[in-house]
Amino acid sequence: MSSYQVQHSLIREAHSSQEPELGLTTLSTGPLTEVEAVGIVDYGSASTLTRLVDRLLAEYAPRWLVLDLAGVCLLDAAGITTLLRLRDGCAAQGSRLILRNPSPRTCKVLDITNTAGQFDIRTVSASVPASSSDGACASTGP
Repeated sequence: MSSYQVQHSLIREAHSSQEPELGLTTLSTGPLTEVEAVGIVDYGSASTLTRLVDRLLAEYAPRWLVLDLAGVCLLDAAGITTLLRLRDGCAAQGSRLILRNPSPRTCKVLDITNTAGQFDIRTVSASVPASSSDGACASTGP
């Protein structure tokens, strides 16, 4: 049985010379691929996330694709649409998309739009149980 571990370099996209608005870091180990998103997932940056996930699905065919959203400070309608498409794309490839540690703002957006229940959301924290977080988002999923 072989195991592989690959860490991709940080991918950043910006619309101007200001600080990048979306940073993505990936790590693939065996059947698990993790993507950490930091910044803004909106109309301008969502395609970068989509291209990366599509490439990871094609290259590694992971059983689980974990998208860590702890560092996402803004998620707009295009971001929600992207997450839904990523979920469907993963399912079509026989993979499962898991949203890990969505930021409070991300949870609020998912709750307000009634889309939180459409995702497998996991909150991992050693010090704060999921049930003590604000909103239903953190308690969704096992």
